Amino acid sequence: RLPKGTANQLLRINSGATAPEWATVDGGKVLMVTSSVYSQRVALSNTSTYNYFSFNHNQQKANSKIKLEVQLIGHSNNNGFTSLDVVYDNVLYPGRGAYTYSAQNNIHNLTALAYINGASSTGNKTATFRHSHATGVGTPFNIWNPTSADDNRMTTSASTMVVTEYDF
Repeated sequence: RLPKGTANQLLRINSGATAPEWATVDGGKVLMVTSSVYSQRVALSNTSTYNYFSFNHNQQKANSKIKLEVQLIGHSNNNGFTSLDVVYDNVLYPGRGAYTYSAQNNIHNLTALAYINGASSTGNKTATFRHSHATGVGTPFNIWNPTSADDNRMTTSASTMVVTEYDF
């Protein structure tokens, strides 16, 4: 018969693989999740840099692990290439996203993912997702968050950015 565990313990098999035991969880937990959803339709102009999202994440632990996820919904092609960047606490992480250039006026799904080391201090840190051009101007699509005005088969669309902080 297995003795009772205490609060915040989990049941696992011992290192010898001979019996179950209770163990204290010592890390690997989510500390904070911050997200932003933007659904306003925006007609984009050609720029060298454009910030789609920029908001504060209240970092809970110094040097934690940070995962940033982005999904943008666009319509109508504009440019074959732009860099998709994440900026966290004023540190640039370039080239963290992708989209498909198809020369069609259809919906375009742009996704980005970054897994980085958090700042060396706690508190509010700005998380930004942007496109940038190294040698000119442009956008990955002409309309951000298209609506039925862009295609009558659509309803309002929304783009999302999520920041998840981990303790490992």
